[in-house]
Amino acid sequence: MVSSRSAVMTPDGRYVTFVSEAFNLVTNDANKIADVFLRDMQTLTTTLVSVGATSTNPAALVPVSSSEAPEITPDGRFVAYSDRDGLYVRDVDSGDERRYELDEGRVIFDIRWFPDGTRLLTAEQVVARSSLWVVSVLSGAR
Repeated sequence: MVSSRSAVMTPDGRYVTFVSEAFNLVTNDANKIADVFLRDMQTLTTTLVSVGATSTNPAALVPVSSSEAPEITPDGRFVAYSDRDGLYVRDVDSGDERRYELDEGRVIFDIRWFPDGTRLLTAEQVVARSSLWVVSVLSGAR
C-alpha cells in the first residue's frame, strides 16, 4: 500500500505540502522514491516539488534515498525539504531551487520556517548529537 505523510498546510488552508511514495500523483514522477508534493486546494492541482530527486540505487526494490521533512512558507511561495545530501528550497512561482549541502553523516529531521519566510530552522543529527541551525534563504548563510 502506498502512503503519504508529513502534511503541512499554509495558515489560510490553500496549499498543502506532503511526502508520498505514490507514483501516480503527477505524470513526471518516475524515480521510485518518496517525493515532496504541493497541493493547491483552490485549483485542485498537485505539483512535484522534489523534481531532481533520484534514488541512489535505481535498481533497488526498496529505494535507499527519499525527499523528506517538507515545510511551506505561510504565503505558499517557498517549499523546503531535505534528503540525504542536503536541504532544498524551491520557489514555487519560478521553479528555481537552491540546495544547501550537508556535511557527511549529517541528517535533517525537521524544518520550520520563520514567520517572515526568509529563514529556516533545521533540526539536524550527526551520529548521537543533535543540533539546531538557522539558514538564511536570502543569503544562504548558516
